[in-house]
Amino acid sequence: MYNHFEYAGRGDKKIKSFKFWQEGNEAKEIHSNSFLEQKPGYIHQNPVMAEIVDEPEHYRYSSARDYAGVPGLLPVISME
Repeated sequence: MYNHFEYAGRGDKKIKSFKFWQEGNEAKEIHSNSFLEQKPGYIHQNPVMAEIVDEPEHYRYSSARDYAGVPGLLPVISME
């Protein structure tokens, strides 16, 4: 993972060594419960899509661990 962050920071003159955050964001209005319910799954898949881990629950800093029954670093409180 260290190599990924170093490689991402090479092309940006504002960054000395490593880039951890992706550029930009796009705000989305939460317009329905089903749209809201999609968001954790999307977020949990980001480390998988970046090829950092094979499964969402393998990413140490993800709440996907809690959803998979593995204790995470912080407790997840469901708003149901």
